[in-house]
Amino acid sequence: MILLILKALLVGFALTVTSLGPSKLMAMQRTFVYGPKNGLTLAAGSAFVDILYSLIPAIGMTFWALDLDAWRPWIDYAFMVMAIIWGIVFTLKNTRLQPKEGGRMNAAGALGIGFGLNIINPSNVATVTAGFALLSMDLTGLSTGSAMLIAVCVGLGSFAAWGAQIYLFHYLREHITEKRLALIIRCVGLTLAVGGAFGLGYMVADVIDIF
Repeated sequence: MILLILKALLVGFALTVTSLGPSKLMAMQRTFVYGPKNGLTLAAGSAFVDILYSLIPAIGMTFWALDLDAWRPWIDYAFMVMAIIWGIVFTLKNTRLQPKEGGRMNAAGALGIGFGLNIINPSNVATVTAGFALLSMDLTGLSTGSAMLIAVCVGLGSFAAWGAQIYLFHYLREHITEKRLALIIRCVGLTLAVGGAFGLGYMVADVIDIF
C-alpha cells in the first residue's frame, strides 16, 4: 500500500508539472498580482479537482474494469475545444501587474477560479488513468477507503507541484516586467489555441475519413 501511495503522489506531481492550461496561466498572473498566498489558494482549488477526477479511475479500477476507450473521443473533443477557447481568451488578455492585495474576496475568488478552470478539463481523468497504468498501479481489489486514499494522494502530489511552481512565479515577480508577463501569457495562450485547433481539426478529419 505504501508503494501505491508513493506512486499516487508521483502521478499527481507529474500531472501538474506537465500540464499547460488556463489554471496554470491564471495562477501565474494572480501570484504576480496578489502574491504567493493567493496563488496557493488557487492551487488548492485546482488540486481538489484532481482528487475528484482521480476518484473516477481509482474507484473504477477497484470495482470494475474501467475502460475509457468509449469516453476518450469525447474527452479529447472537450479538451481541444477548451484549449481553443481559453487560448483565445489569454491571447487577447490585457495583463496588468496591479499592487498586491490580500483580501478575503481575493482568496475566495482564487479558490473558485482554481476549481472552475480545472473542473472543465475532463482530460485529467484520462491523464490520471494513463499515469496509473504507466506506473503499473494495480488498484483492483482495494476497498473504497483505500481507493479514496489513492485519489487524495494524487491531489497532495498535485498541490506539492503547484507549490513549487507558485514560488517560482513569485521569484520571477521581482525579475519580470508587466510587458514581458503579458507577452508570456499571450504566447502560451496562442500555443493553446493553435494546438487545440490543430488537434480538433485532426480528429474531425479522421472521423470524416472513416465515413
